[in-house]
Amino acid sequence: LNLSGFYYNYQNYQSFELAGLSLVVRNKRAFAKGFEAEFNTRPVNGLYLQANMAVLDATVKNVTLPSGEVADRRMAQAPKFTASALLRYEFDAGAGKLAMQTNWKYNSSQYFSTFNAPVDLQDGYVIGDARISYEFANIPLEAAVFVNNLTDKRYLIYNLDLSGPLGITQQTFGRPRWFGGSLTVRFR
Repeated sequence: LNLSGFYYNYQNYQSFELAGLSLVVRNKRAFAKGFEAEFNTRPVNGLYLQANMAVLDATVKNVTLPSGEVADRRMAQAPKFTASALLRYEFDAGAGKLAMQTNWKYNSSQYFSTFNAPVDLQDGYVIGDARISYEFANIPLEAAVFVNNLTDKRYLIYNLDLSGPLGITQQTFGRPRWFGGSLTVRFR
């Protein structure tokens, strides 16, 4: 079990703000405080459990909004709460080792700019992955298949709000559900 707390007092936090059609970096006062917890265990042979969580309160001071108003805003890309978990079980099977794994992550809502405009808001979401692998004992080879974003959740990973000057936003979404496989050769 690992626990940590933190407090940051930024004198020159680099805040990206839109001025007309230009992205400008302005130094602002900002504060971030929170704590993190991480738990890892192997309760029985072959079973791995991991859980993480973080709580964050992050504020950028005196942000000039497109309206000209100056206000304190939530820091960009700083969800107030995140949590993740991983479950992995591996066991001997034939002439090798079979492993099954799943991991899940939750992010609470977050903004993609210090303006905190509604168009910049990504609501909280959960995504999860699964993987099955087989590692051969006599040859340094592992074969695996996986599914990422099991629930096919649609979520933003980037947003550029140009709605003021151009009436558009540029958005990038995380990958939809996707399947894959791999062969890994390990040199010993």
